Amino acid sequence: MDHFPKRRNLDLYLNISKYYSRLDRKVILSFGIGIGMMFLVYFALTGSLDRPVINRVPIPPEAAVSIVITHKSSMHLNPNDFAVGYVYIKGNGDFYESNENSNSVGLYLGTASSTISGGNYFAWKVENKVDGSKYFIEPIDGDIISQSK
Repeated sequence: MDHFPKRRNLDLYLNISKYYSRLDRKVILSFGIGIGMMFLVYFALTGSLDRPVINRVPIPPEAAVSIVITHKSSMHLNPNDFAVGYVYIKGNGDFYESNENSNSVGLYLGTASSTISGGNYFAWKVENKVDGSKYFIEPIDGDIISQSK
């Protein structure tokens, strides 16, 4: 009779250990899937920072010139009368050279009037070669954020 309780305890132990080994595999698999998804989301987010989204594609420099010509409401202005460059402009009006592909900030170029919001922007600097006025066009929305004469 002593033999049966030991056998029963052994069977119970084996069933419990099988349960825990299945549970361990499920936990490890769940953690593995979670970590894999985390890396997938991380790489998707960091990759999306390198490419502009379809509704956030910057306007070309020619469009910035056309915005200035429209703003000045002058029919005698020629697009060749304007020089265009990509700059970083601070809220106080200080502007620096920049690269439109990397948004890097370079050397100090000058000062214009303060931006409309007081914030810092990357912008197209459209300079009228005839009268020397400068307009700073926000490259996503096409708004004039600063100007100087």
